[in-house]
Amino acid sequence: MCWGVTERGETPCVLTDIAGFGKVLPIRLNGPYRVYPVLDIFILAKARYVMKRSRITTFLLVSIVVITYPPWPLNAQGPTQKSDHAISSSPLLSVLTQQWSLRVQEYQYEDLPYEVPTDADAVPVPLSLKEAIQIALKGNLDIAAQRYSPKIAETGILGAKGPYDFRLTINAGHTFTRSPLYSQLQGTGIDFAELHTTAFDAGISKMLQTGGVVEVKFDVTRYKTNSSFFILNPNYASHLNVSIAQPLLRNAGFGFHRARIRIAHNVHLMSEDRLREFLNTTIGAVEHAYWDLVFAFQNRQVRKDSLELAKDLLNKNEMQVSIGTMAPIDVLQAKTGVALREEELIASENLLKTAQDHFKDLLQLFKGPQGQPVFIVPTDSPPDPPDTEETQLEEDLRTALNNRAEYLALRKEVANKHLQVKIAENQMLPSLDVTASIGLNGLGGTSQEVRDWLAFFNLDPVSMVIALLNPSMFPTARSAFDGGLNKSLEELVSGNYYQWTLGVRFDMPFENRTAKANFLKSKLEAYQSLLNLKSLADKITMEVRDAARSVHTSRQRIKTSESTRQLAREQLAAEQKKLAVGLSSNYQVLKMEEDLRNAEVNALKSRVDYWKARILLERAKGTLLETEKVPVEDELLSIPKIEGIK
Repeated sequence: MCWGVTERGETPCVLTDIAGFGKVLPIRLNGPYRVYPVLDIFILAKARYVMKRSRITTFLLVSIVVITYPPWPLNAQGPTQKSDHAISSSPLLSVLTQQWSLRVQEYQYEDLPYEVPTDADAVPVPLSLKEAIQIALKGNLDIAAQRYSPKIAETGILGAKGPYDFRLTINAGHTFTRSPLYSQLQGTGIDFAELHTTAFDAGISKMLQTGGVVEVKFDVTRYKTNSSFFILNPNYASHLNVSIAQPLLRNAGFGFHRARIRIAHNVHLMSEDRLREFLNTTIGAVEHAYWDLVFAFQNRQVRKDSLELAKDLLNKNEMQVSIGTMAPIDVLQAKTGVALREEELIASENLLKTAQDHFKDLLQLFKGPQGQPVFIVPTDSPPDPPDTEETQLEEDLRTALNNRAEYLALRKEVANKHLQVKIAENQMLPSLDVTASIGLNGLGGTSQEVRDWLAFFNLDPVSMVIALLNPSMFPTARSAFDGGLNKSLEELVSGNYYQWTLGVRFDMPFENRTAKANFLKSKLEAYQSLLNLKSLADKITMEVRDAARSVHTSRQRIKTSESTRQLAREQLAAEQKKLAVGLSSNYQVLKMEEDLRNAEVNALKSRVDYWKARILLERAKGTLLETEKVPVEDELLSIPKIEGIK
């Protein structure tokens, strides 16, 4: 056995040619490593001593050293990378160390910098509605967190299939017993009997989707004693068995065992539906916030224009006072009008800042690429509604029931409840299992020469006397199974010695109250889920009706508000002309200007409300993501990377 490594320290390897492997067995370990000469010499010396004793011990020792020896990272980086992280403990050793450590290890998070955003020196960021949706999909932390839900639920499918995995079982042990003699037939010649028992068994089992369990098991046991009555000492008894246990009533059948996998699949689909529901809600909120921001900008502009008109009127009145054509007391109305409009402008500024913060919170966009604060400027304005718009309520209701994610998720939950009823119903059946097994037996060992009494009684009388007087002439015999472990395995595979069993096991609790209670509980939960589904369908119907009615009402409001705004403009122009010739007053002009301001705000609000109502209708129908062309299947169902977690 030797350790091989190049001069550059690129590829360490273990070369094993000891204990009769017959060829050199290289075990390569990629990555940089460290060498401890003293420890290596000790391991080599110990390995040579032990490996001469047993080939199995050789393999186990080399495997343990390769896996757990700290200087050899199995998952280290490439040989050309020189970093401190390249020299690390093996994953197995790390897991074992953490498992048996008394220290409580907690997750450590990097300190995430957080600064309160301010509007000072904010950079204007023009943003369209489509761009805002894309930024929200990529930057919203709530959406990023919800994307994990389908992946988490998908692990349940793997877990539901877990009971049907192959299972390997290996047992090995040695037992030594020394007991005092209680009979002369124990034949030890001393006052105690010793028995060494070394046992090894290995088996592979698997549960079938019928409920049956198939197992293939091999075992071999070595017995060694100081008794002289054992013909084979030590002896090796080997067995190879194939067994199956198949339930016929409880826990039996494809339907029962596939039900849990189907439930896990439905839970995974439900998580995808809930993600779509969350996206539907979040995108709707983003669009609402965008149009609110648009309204806040336009409302502020209307307030600014109104203030400019009031200031212009005040300037004209002051000029008239200066030339003596107007009394100073008449200027108070104009000054009051300016003060009121300044107050309204301040309120509109506050409304704009509130809309900014709400919109940036949905987008998680408080800073620009260079870390500077941003001030979002919407570039889209509410377009005119289409010329014709026919809403078919019945068609919209069918679309909603076919597309609403929460409704689809609840339907899958109802299906799961019915599957759980079937599972609980199966548990009320009695247990009736059929068991069968077939196996081969082998025996071998070191044969001891013993007296053959059968051959002795077949001798003539003279020979019998000679044999009794001269023990060396006594007939002896050896076992036909002489040959050690190899002989035992040869007899095992010969098929001459075998056994088989066939049996039935029945078990039935008389009252079976636990199973009955679970069955009743599952039925009540199934009825409850049906009522919840019906209630949700009624709520969806009401939402669609309300949204469709809001669209129709907002569309009519746009027409009336536009007419009102046009009439208010004409009235203000007429009143200004009358004021110029002295036929009106400041009060009347300010009143007409206030009417125009309110009409313009109402016109803007009606147009924004129309598109918000359209969003509510698409959201109520469950088609908002399709309308905005959000790629749910590909981009959004992928797990995002999390930074800041060590």
